[in-house]
Amino acid sequence: MIVIPVPRVWIKDEAVSGKAVEVARSAAGMGGQVLAPVLAAAGEEVTAASAWAADRLTVEVHAYEPADGNSYTEGPAIAEADWKAFADAIVAAAEANAGDRSPWVILAGSLPPGAPVYAYQELIPRVQATGMKVAIDLRGEVLGAAMTGGPDLVRIDASHAGQALGRKILSQEDAVWAAGMYDAGRNGRVVVVTGTMGVILVEGDGGTIHTQVPKTPVDADALLASLTMTMTGGIDGNTALMLSIGAATR
Repeated sequence: MIVIPVPRVWIKDEAVSGKAVEVARSAAGMGGQVLAPVLAAAGEEVTAASAWAADRLTVEVHAYEPADGNSYTEGPAIAEADWKAFADAIVAAAEANAGDRSPWVILAGSLPPGAPVYAYQELIPRVQATGMKVAIDLRGEVLGAAMTGGPDLVRIDASHAGQALGRKILSQEDAVWAAGMYDAGRNGRVVVVTGTMGVILVEGDGGTIHTQVPKTPVDADALLASLTMTMTGGIDGNTALMLSIGAATR
């Protein structure tokens, strides 16, 4: 079971949308068993989230009543107690599925209004303590904070990495440098950088580098889902990357 929380619901054509949703759909579409805890504001979001369940995709809806704005947002926000309850639910899901063949929790997409930027920084080590690994696909301040939590796999666009690191990522050499920056000396961490230069996977066990240049565009959400499903059972990084790109090619 792969646990893919959806901390913020976006609605398009009366259906849930967003990065975490697309990663979950991709994983289920590739044959994975997915559990998606969804944090939804009472009303339209709960209705859309409740209708989202599909084959190989189990949805757990956690409804909350939006509170007044706070220091993180001027609009309706999630109360601290509601976010804490959702984080506890993610940890409980990790505990229940830690012995599975795909022991991953994937954190992707936006946090709900009002959630602190360090929310994942605190959540990641709690999930890892259950025996599950953590993959992230985040941006901005939330990514920076989550990195200090020690995720096992980081997927980032070259453009986003360039903005964060202050250096354009235009070549494979640039991407390897960026991956090294996100590895931050953590033994065993995997960093995947995607962009026009291809897909670079760098393993933190001394800087083992794997490179693939797909002939057609790669769906980044499907790539992340496939990597977490593939990088188990002793499969080496190069084979995992090759298989994942094949599964994620449009």
